[in-house]
Amino acid sequence: MSKMGRQFRPVSTVCVLGCAGLAATAFFAGLIETRSVWGAERRASAAADGADAARGAETRGAGGSGTGARQWKTGAAFHRTLADRVDAVWSGMSLRVALERLAERQQVAIMLDRRIDPDRPVDAAVSDTPLDLLLLRLAAGSDATLSYIGPVVYVGPRDGTANLSVVAAARREEARRLPPTSAAGTRRQRAGHWPRLSRPRDLLDQLAEEAGVSIEGIEQIPHDLWPAGDLPALPWTDRMTLVLTGFDRTFRFSDDGRSVQLIPLDRPPLSVRTFPASSPSMPVDVLSGDFPGLEVVGRQATYRGTDEEHAMLQRLLRGQAETGPAKPPRGDSVYTLKVDNQPVGAILKTLEQKMGVQLEISADAGPRLHTRVTFDVRDVTLDQLLDSTLTPAGLVFRHERDVITISVR
Repeated sequence: MSKMGRQFRPVSTVCVLGCAGLAATAFFAGLIETRSVWGAERRASAAADGADAARGAETRGAGGSGTGARQWKTGAAFHRTLADRVDAVWSGMSLRVALERLAERQQVAIMLDRRIDPDRPVDAAVSDTPLDLLLLRLAAGSDATLSYIGPVVYVGPRDGTANLSVVAAARREEARRLPPTSAAGTRRQRAGHWPRLSRPRDLLDQLAEEAGVSIEGIEQIPHDLWPAGDLPALPWTDRMTLVLTGFDRTFRFSDDGRSVQLIPLDRPPLSVRTFPASSPSMPVDVLSGDFPGLEVVGRQATYRGTDEEHAMLQRLLRGQAETGPAKPPRGDSVYTLKVDNQPVGAILKTLEQKMGVQLEISADAGPRLHTRVTFDVRDVTLDQLLDSTLTPAGLVFRHERDVITISVR
């Protein structure tokens, strides 16, 4: 298996224009052009897309043929798909098209930050590699990393968007605390679609109208033309975050919730965590290449990174990179449960009462118990049920006898 992240040629991180989204198959469809400086290069890139398609192939992925409406993976299915193992062969393919192909085959929405060069060539062959690790390697070639905003994988500059999911979670919590009589639209969850040549300012105006708020500082967003876009159902605050992040902006609610002000993007610090390295699914020296700064001493590994990197690393260190939930062993109890937009804390309380288990919840996990989740599982084990409940909120658990310990991922 080639170590893709270390084979990419370096590119300038100063991209004054340009943006790329992911063609009709992903969050931002196609190419986002801003200023004329890259115009000729972008047109040439678009003309070469057919050649790109002929030079690249991905296999072993779930997904459609690229026609018809897209059905994005969400909830627990989204996180399971990120752990699925894939094969990919690319030769001279642009980063934009490589991500489009992965999004289409795996049915996972991906958004490429406007500051990342979409035309960087990708030449690599990988086999039996978890999808999230492959995406991390693609991102690393542009000094970028991954953030999960609901069921959207955001690929953005590491020094500007690391822990973007923490920013998005903060905006959701702020909306939840608004007076119930004001700006009810900020709590709505909807899919998003817009036509080719849409302007981000117009998208912000539409979001403002939907939520019944005014936006102060919209003049900070420069003129831009975006291609047709499609995204899975997301809270209003997440859609605002995804439109604004490429401009290094986020937003702040007024006290009465009737307006938002555009402000510089938060930059939450990276965290240091230690995990047991009991049975890594790949050699530690390979993992060190994918997670620079990883320190392994004995059976303990320490790493400074984002929430998404920690979750990925923890799974790989304990040898878990399965392609979906295993069937429950014969004789084990199995459960069927459908949940629609319910707080994680309420679900856990019900499970504790009905199943006779004891829950121990870490202090830093408390705020995430307000996260609302939706899932529909059938004939799964208790551990699989807990995974469906906790994963969307960025939580993990340890199950020992009748005690379940819950902590931040």
